[in-house]
Amino acid sequence: MKFFISILSSLILIIAYSKADDNLFLRGTLKNIENNTAIIDIKSGSCPGKRKFRLPGNINLESLKEKKNKNIFLYIKENNCSNPNKIYTIIEVK
Repeated sequence: MKFFISILSSLILIIAYSKADDNLFLRGTLKNIENNTAIIDIKSGSCPGKRKFRLPGNINLESLKEKKNKNIFLYIKENNCSNPNKIYTIIEVK
């Protein structure tokens, strides 16, 4: 019985891991918001510098605009943000 539970648990973990999305957690300073796109100066070591991010539809723009020139934390739908010319998609802002 223990063997069966071990095998079942392993299979569940493998399936869950294969379905997991690669999201990146970043910290940066919000510089500007235009046309549902934010310019954020990323301070995280994985991709420092100014990057453009597409804002999610459910975000409160007025609340976010109050954070201009302040540090914000965000999740993006990528596992890196090394290309400064790409517009990345934000999943969530904290």
